[in-house]
Order: sequence, then C-alpha cells, then structure tokens
Amino acid sequence: MAFDQSSDEGVKNNSSDAVDVHSFIDERSISKFQVRVVLLCFAVAMVDGFDTQAVAFVARIVSSEMNFGPQGIGNLYSAGLFGLMLGALSFGPLADRIGRKPVVIISCLLMGVFSLMTAFSGSLNELLVFRFLTGLGVGGAMPNINSLTAEYSPRRRQAFLMTLMFAGFPFGAILGGLLSVKLIALYGWPSVFILGGVTPLLLAILLFMRLPESLRYRAARNSKDASIGKDMAAIDSSWQAPANAIYTVDESGSKLPKIPIIELFADGRASGTILIWITYFANLLMMYSLLGWLPTILSDAGLGMAGGIYSAVAFNVGGIAGGLSIAWMLDRQIGFWPISISYLLGTVTVALVGSLGGSMSWALAVICLSGFTLMGGAFAMNAVTAAFYPTTVRSTGLGWGLAIGRLGAIFGPMAIGAALAANRAVGEIFFLVAVPGVFCAITILLIGAKSRQLRATQ
Repeated sequence: MAFDQSSDEGVKNNSSDAVDVHSFIDERSISKFQVRVVLLCFAVAMVDGFDTQAVAFVARIVSSEMNFGPQGIGNLYSAGLFGLMLGALSFGPLADRIGRKPVVIISCLLMGVFSLMTAFSGSLNELLVFRFLTGLGVGGAMPNINSLTAEYSPRRRQAFLMTLMFAGFPFGAILGGLLSVKLIALYGWPSVFILGGVTPLLLAILLFMRLPESLRYRAARNSKDASIGKDMAAIDSSWQAPANAIYTVDESGSKLPKIPIIELFADGRASGTILIWITYFANLLMMYSLLGWLPTILSDAGLGMAGGIYSAVAFNVGGIAGGLSIAWMLDRQIGFWPISISYLLGTVTVALVGSLGGSMSWALAVICLSGFTLMGGAFAMNAVTAAFYPTTVRSTGLGWGLAIGRLGAIFGPMAIGAALAANRAVGEIFFLVAVPGVFCAITILLIGAKSRQLRATQ
C-alpha cells in the first residue's frame, strides 16, 4: 500500500515524448537537488517556529512592562495565530494559482518586516496588530513548504521527508528559546523580535536564488514547460528530456481548477476533508494551548523564567522525536493506529500538565512526552493531508486544514487566559484542554478508512 493516497487515474498521454513527473520522482533515489529543496523548506519552517513562539518567550516580561494581565497575554498569542489562520486560508489557494515559490518568498518578507516592527511596539494594541501581520506570513508559508516537500518526495519516503522538513518548526522554537534566555538578559525583549525579523528577510533572498518551483505544479500548469526537463536532469544527470517533451502529472484532476476550495469536496473527498478539519482543530487547540502558556504557567509555579522557556524547548524536542517516529511507521505502511495511540497518550499528558510544579525533571519529562504525542500527531497530519489531495489542490487542502486548525489554536490560548483571569484552577483548565485528544484518536482512524475507500475506487 503506497502512502500517497491522492488519485492516480489521470489522463494518460500516449505520446512517446510524454513524461510523467510523478513516476519520475517515485522511481529514483533522492538526489542532492531534492535535499536542497527539503533543507530550504526546513529553514523556512525554522523561522516559522521561532516567530510563532517568540511571544511565549517574552510574554511575562512584556505584560509586566506594559501592564496587562493573563487575558492580554492570551489575546496577544491568539492575534498571531489568527494571522496564521488567514494566511493559510488565503495563501494556500493563491499558491495553487501562481505557484508555491513566490508565495513562500512573500510569506518570509511579511514575517521579517512585521517582526521587526513588533520590536518597536509601545502598547498592547500595537503588539496585537504587528503579531497578527507577522502571523499572515507564517500562515502563508506553512502549507506551501509542506506542498513543495511532498511534491519533490518519492511516495515511499514522503511522510518521513515531510516530517523531517517540518521538524524545522520545533527546532526553530528550541533554538529561539535557548537564544531568548540570553538575548533578553543582555538586550531586553525587543531583541528577540529583531532576530526574528532579520532572519526571514535574509532567507527570502536565498529562496529567490535557490528554491525551485514544484515540478508537479509546473507540469499541471504548462505541460510543455522546458524548465521542468532541466530540473529533472538536475535530479538525475543520466536522464535526457525528449525533444518534444510533454510533462504530465498522473493524477485525476491534474488540470488546475478555477476554484480550488470546491475540489476539496469533489470526487468523494467531502467526508475526508471534514474529518481532516476536525482533527486539525482539536490537535492544534491542545498543542498551542501548551506552547502558548507553558512558559508562563511553569514560571508562576516556581520554576522561574528560564524553567518556563526550557519547558517549551522540551516540548519541541519531544515533537521532533514523535514526528520522526510516527513518519517512520507511516512510510512502512503500518497504518493510522500509531497516530491514534499518540493522541490518546497526549490526552493523558495534557491532563497532567495542570499539576506540574516543584520538580523540574518531572515537569520536563511530562512536557517532552506531550510534545512527542501532540506535535508528532500534528506532523503526521501534514503528511496525511498532503497525501490525501492531488497536486492541483494540495496547497489548498493543506492551507485550509491548517487554517481550521488555527481556529482551535486561537480558541485554546484565549480560553485559558479568560479562565485564569476568572481564577479557575490550572489543573481543571488543562483537564478540559485534554479532552479533544480523544476526538483526534477517533477521527484519524476514520480518515484512514476514507483514504482506503478512495484508493479502492480508483
């Protein structure tokens, strides 16, 4: 059973000059050219991870300096996530119209400019505006680096390479957390956002020069695009393009749709799309509730600011390990049970978070396991979603899935802020936050069943 579950019927071209891009990638070993694509997308994921977590690193200091409480912290974190949601909703379909590469570059420019402006904010309202605008860039990049990696990956290694690429997100958060401890002590909280602004601006220049557009996207857009053959030769130097090459993508619906969002519900995909959205919503509600509030809650529990930041590092370390472990199992066709079990374990660990405090080692162990299960599950969802949709709507499918997930990511931190402001017990709050994990464990199995059903009809 191939992990790539997108449709493979497509319109066949009987010409001897026809070259199926999908099969070309699947039949070859991973080349240096493809590694470069994954590494560049990894770098984008890193700056995404750093920028997404930046507010959590400085929240307690900024709230004290600007005199706003837990509700303000929750709103500040959610402002960036609201930007992520709108960025994913709008830039995913845009990339299915104009290409992945230009949208990724635009996203990095937005991240860089508005992160720098965040550093010079003087009030909560200014912070809210600039974090929202930074979030637009982060949200626009995510579905497209996922699509690029998926479309340059042979299907037998797709889940692993996508997870390896997106491991840049927690790696950026880890590096950002470790650097933030030093930067804040030496230069104050604005230095965190200055670093988070300069880095994506420099990266945008590198992407312009070195990041290729998706082969599969170019083939769907223009089957006679000569640049496709040049990049295919870069993947396999022994291959030569036919004189009158016609490049195809061996998938149904390989023609670019006028309204990509409609295609998410076409050809029997409607129920699968809804299940994907439910899973993203519940998963990211839990994950971002922890990412946003762990540093503040553990700092208040007596572990100090450094302990709070190190908790975010532990969560992301666990996320990398969990994502790679689950991807390894997906690529070996073990099925969707590992993701379901991961979500159930995540439910238990999130419920335990509310009782943490006192013992740093115990707190970090629980948090690391939370990252392993919840972030590992989120990584798996990116791979599952990319495989569920054909090339022509892959960025739209990922973008909308991530955007619906952001609704959960926005709701979670805001609800926790409101609950804390109302003096609700931390243990009670996180017990409720854990409940969506049960839904994730069920819906991921239903997605697997729907994927098998679609394959059987193709």
